[in-house]
Amino acid sequence: MHLAHLRLRDFRNYARLDADFSPGFHLLLGRNAQGKSSLLDAIADALGGAKRGSGATAPLRSGAARGEVQVDLGAYLVTRTWREGSDRLVVESPPGSPLRSPQAVLDRLVGDLRSEEH
Repeated sequence: MHLAHLRLRDFRNYARLDADFSPGFHLLLGRNAQGKSSLLDAIADALGGAKRGSGATAPLRSGAARGEVQVDLGAYLVTRTWREGSDRLVVESPPGSPLRSPQAVLDRLVGDLRSEEH
């Protein structure tokens, strides 16, 4: 499983971003304060949810009422949407078929990925 596509809408300093990724190694380069950490935080916030500390604190771009991160992992499509004071998580597998208990699915998935590292 790999990150196939990342879509951001009004997340932190990003108004819009669509990025495709092929399997393998990727290197994020840029000057300070250009959004490298925000990209990584977007992925972590989408997959980690409240465990990441975002919870009800919406990581919205300044002036935005709603923000969204969509992470396409091939087998799973994860979409987390924030509004001030709340967030919503949808996990689909295959895309178009929402799963019940989406955060539990992600917790297992992230745990499985961590165990593969060793």
